[in-house]
Amino acid sequence: MGVVISDSDYLSTIISSLPVSLLSFASAQLAATRMFATTKTIEPDVLMSLLMEEAERQKVQQVRRAPKNGKNEDETPNEALGATMNSKPRKGKGRQNVSCWNCGRTGHYLNECKEPPKDNKPKDEPPKESPEMKTAAAVKANCED
Repeated sequence: MGVVISDSDYLSTIISSLPVSLLSFASAQLAATRMFATTKTIEPDVLMSLLMEEAERQKVQQVRRAPKNGKNEDETPNEALGATMNSKPRKGKGRQNVSCWNCGRTGHYLNECKEPPKDNKPKDEPPKESPEMKTAAAVKANCED
């Protein structure tokens, strides 16, 4: 006296009741089945088995990432950024041997220099003429002759 539920209705019920954390996994499994399986469908029992394995994997991963110092999970920084967010900026090895191209002192780069930018051109050297100016001067010299 039971009600017969089709596989497609059963799959729809399973998918609509999934937590958000498993939606993308289920979607990927269904897409892979449509692309590579000969039947183009997945059995509900197979999908349930895959979803339970994925849920267990996510649970283990969540426990592994849980803070060990008793902090609330929302207070924990992103794991990927955790190494740099709380630590002081590093200067790196060999920075004391680096000399600035602006002031010549060691320990910093040009873009970090606090001295005003220096003009590297010598004061006694006349400005260089462009090719157009040389051509114009040559034409003027020829006209005067």
